[in-house]
Amino acid sequence: MFTYEVEIATCAVFLGCLLRLLLPYLERRDSVTFDNKYIPSFVGSFVLAFVQTTLIVANLQIPDTAGPKILLFFTMFLEGWGTSDVINKLGIDWRKEK
Repeated sequence: MFTYEVEIATCAVFLGCLLRLLLPYLERRDSVTFDNKYIPSFVGSFVLAFVQTTLIVANLQIPDTAGPKILLFFTMFLEGWGTSDVINKLGIDWRKEK
């Protein structure tokens, strides 16, 4: 079940979640300090995206050429970024407004 396509997708999901966590702080590192409450959000979004990735990629027949592998990487990167963004908005950012 686990092939190197799953490994490519897992790395992409991890990088997507990690960059979604760190980029806002790297852009404004002088004015904003890192808030540790986003760490559980990162872990949760990575686990959720990893499960999605495993279910999706295990059922795909991906040709053994560079183009589809690159497309797989960028698609799963965006899945990790999107999952992390949704969890951050629902779990943390919307609670601040109440």
